[in-house]
Amino acid sequence: MASALIDTNLALLLVVGTTNKAYISTHKRTKEFTEEDYDQLLFQLEGFESLWITSHCLAEVSNLLKQTDEKKARELLSTLSSVGGILF
Repeated sequence: MASALIDTNLALLLVVGTTNKAYISTHKRTKEFTEEDYDQLLFQLEGFESLWITSHCLAEVSNLLKQTDEKKARELLSTLSSVGGILF
């Protein structure tokens, strides 16, 4: 069974892109990424049966997702809670 360990930046990109690809270029912490980077991440992760993230990285992702306006933050955190079951 092939697994991948996801770091904070990739988990952040995964959550932001899954919520809305347009947010990638506007969120404070994902501006350096593009929509193509998100698509490439999804492509690379397709081959893995399990994705893992440490509890420390997950806490950091949660904190970083909040660095936007309140409406987007709620939306991003909602996505995190739904994709969280995939990551651990």
